[in-house]
Amino acid sequence: MKKTLWYLFCALWVLATAGVLYHFTFGNYGEFDPQQRWLNVQSQLRLQDLDLPVTDSLSLVHVRAPYCSCNPLANAHSNTVPEHVAQHWIQAGDLEPLGFELPASPAALIFDGEQLIYAGPYASGAFCSVEDSLIEDILNGEQRLAGTYMNGLVKACRCLN
Repeated sequence: MKKTLWYLFCALWVLATAGVLYHFTFGNYGEFDPQQRWLNVQSQLRLQDLDLPVTDSLSLVHVRAPYCSCNPLANAHSNTVPEHVAQHWIQAGDLEPLGFELPASPAALIFDGEQLIYAGPYASGAFCSVEDSLIEDILNGEQRLAGTYMNGLVKACRCLN
């Protein structure tokens, strides 16, 4: 009887530990814009609206929400940004007064001059890894976007705003 209880306790302990690990690892994994607020939206956000200097080349604005567990994963992307791309950091709450609805963070906003050309997560996948980057080709000039791409349908590590 004691042996059976011990095995039952061990099995429950393993299941509980696995559940907690799953929650902390994948609890923030999901669609970047689950309510699809960005579908058919054309943003009028300009770099100058953020009180940031406008350059002739690309600018990457890193958007963070305090205490989001995905921030450290997204921070790895700032180390891979080409030197010709200006980088800026803002808080997610800074966008709301400007009328720009950000469904989740961390997010990357890429501007070509003053025009927003990309808004969305840094990478796809639960770990937001540099290998799964969605922005690298844009920043390196290997991919040109025809207009503003509001990337809300991809699944990534994110904290909903």
